Amino acid sequence: MTFLHKLSSRLARLKDRVAVAPAAALAAAAVFGCERPVAITDTGSQLAQLLIAPLVVTLQQNQTQDFTTVGLTATGDTALIAVSWSVTGGAIDTSSNGRKHYGHYQATQCGDYAVSATSIPGAMQATASVSVVCPGAVPVDTVVVSPATARVFVGGTGQLGATAQDSTGNPLSGRTITWTSSNGGVASVNGTGLVTGASAGTATVTATSGGKSGSAAVTVAVVPVATVSVSPATASVAVGSSVPLSATPRDSAGKALNGRVVSWAMSDVAVATVSSSGVVTGVAVGAATITATSEGKSGTAAITVTATPPPGSCANVCHYVDAAAGNDANAGTSAAPWRTLQHAADVTSPGDTVIVNDGVYTGGGNVVTISRSGTTAGWLVFRAAHLWGAVIDGQNNSSTVGIEINGNYVRVEGFEVRNTSRYGIDAYGGSESVGGNHDVDVVRNHIHDIGHICTGDVGGIVGVDAYSDNLVIERNVIHDVGRLGPGEQGCVEPNANWQNHDHGVYNGIGNNVVIRNNVFYNFTHGWAIQRYNGNGAVTTGLTIVNNTFAFPNPWRDGHIIIATGVNNLVIANNIFYQPTTAGVWLDTGGLTNATVSNNISFGAVASTGSGATLSANLDNTDPQFVNVGGLDFRVAAGSPAIGAGLPLSIVSNDISGAARPATGGYTIGAYEFK
Repeated sequence: MTFLHKLSSRLARLKDRVAVAPAAALAAAAVFGCERPVAITDTGSQLAQLLIAPLVVTLQQNQTQDFTTVGLTATGDTALIAVSWSVTGGAIDTSSNGRKHYGHYQATQCGDYAVSATSIPGAMQATASVSVVCPGAVPVDTVVVSPATARVFVGGTGQLGATAQDSTGNPLSGRTITWTSSNGGVASVNGTGLVTGASAGTATVTATSGGKSGSAAVTVAVVPVATVSVSPATASVAVGSSVPLSATPRDSAGKALNGRVVSWAMSDVAVATVSSSGVVTGVAVGAATITATSEGKSGTAAITVTATPPPGSCANVCHYVDAAAGNDANAGTSAAPWRTLQHAADVTSPGDTVIVNDGVYTGGGNVVTISRSGTTAGWLVFRAAHLWGAVIDGQNNSSTVGIEINGNYVRVEGFEVRNTSRYGIDAYGGSESVGGNHDVDVVRNHIHDIGHICTGDVGGIVGVDAYSDNLVIERNVIHDVGRLGPGEQGCVEPNANWQNHDHGVYNGIGNNVVIRNNVFYNFTHGWAIQRYNGNGAVTTGLTIVNNTFAFPNPWRDGHIIIATGVNNLVIANNIFYQPTTAGVWLDTGGLTNATVSNNISFGAVASTGSGATLSANLDNTDPQFVNVGGLDFRVAAGSPAIGAGLPLSIVSNDISGAARPATGGYTIGAYEFK
């Protein structure tokens, strides 16, 4: 039976017999009177309250009293625990019967004492007061507690005092005072009357002496927010690009307060927009103020939006690389370019742009490793002079990685990356548990035919390896990534890893990761996007929006799999064309604030698994591509994707650079209908 049913039934039976009784005593009577508690497991983690009855007793010397205690779960059911007993005076022997625990107390000496029961596990305590009256002693008539009301913060303390008085109001010295709390989960009290706040709420703290009691009403409040700091306090972002901000609520002493709700606002949405997680996107050249507010307190950051550099232009210094006509001994100018990308990566400074002329670029284990960093105001940019004209080639799997990015504030744009054995682009700062580097943009690249080797290795083969904080993967075309299957090019696979280990994007760790306006197709050995961390590390802020996914992996469900915990997950405005079973497979219980909305899935449903809020998804709906056989994933006129997209401030354009929304409203998928 449930706790509420047990309580109401027991109170009904007590109604005619009990005129006045404390609420805690009635609740205890209800629990103690029921003989069939609900079975639970893992009791230590579920124990929410420990009750003892009676709470206050007056005895003559050598009299005895039986006490009973029981543990409750958060749902009010009785818990399977052990109990240890202790007394400050007198003697006690104990026994248990099922989930009830008994203390048989004997009053061996006069005075005021405490009888305490402590749970095992959990170390939760419940205390009763015993007054043993001696002949000839002046009896206690009242107990006065001061102050009568008290307010403490969670984790803070407050001191109460108690005075025993006779019938004329005179204080009685030398009397023992015992203290109890009606709700130890809200506030606890020690033997001197010091109250400690545990969680927000109210509790009654009672002082007892000589069988008489007085009480104080205690309110426990959450520590209020005094200030909010926004980091960085100033930032610059180009039109169409994004920069994440963070807000930290603090108390009056400057201590950071975790778990507080923060809202974001923008002073001028014509200049920039800000998401609910603090990601700022430039809309037009100008300046604006971002405000973060928590519990009525606010902090601000100044944002400057700059013009997007035209293709081939440089924000600061231009360097040039040409595989055919260059020489690394040259000055790196347009007239005297360098020959290798690695030389450029080794000598550039913050704010520099490396323009890479058309040609095929090869190297050793990594074709190029970018270890240097830019700054907030001066990113390092590596850009192909013409879209996909500069080819990063792994020479038939001779190179392991095409482009490895270890530095911060790095942008890689416009390359074709192909024929490496393990990674196309590897954004990795050296850590498996936290983002080892940060602020990386992977933009407008064509990544394909990665890892076409015969191997049973457990390590995944990946188009873009995503291990960085503040990582943006946008406007790329990624396809045909993964090892050979059985029989392909004579391959004999030793295990089944070829079915599910190779992916378009592998998000191992990293906060504030945005994957938008990309096209993924032909992933038959894994998923287009996989979120997984072998150490169980949780990422905060994973946004997968306005992508187009095409064709199934026949061996596994979904185009996207979320297999390790995520806080603040958004999967919206995506097209899933012919996935197996569902577009998204939620394969973890560790999701917080997760949303799957406004997606189209053809030949399947939008999502399988649980843990996310689903809304406005179109299941088993043909997006009506212009020419799916010819890999033209634009939507045709009349497509249900047109106007069905969720307006998103962080998606201001589409894969081609066209502005969103166009005529007809926001289009789902990588291409805006126009």
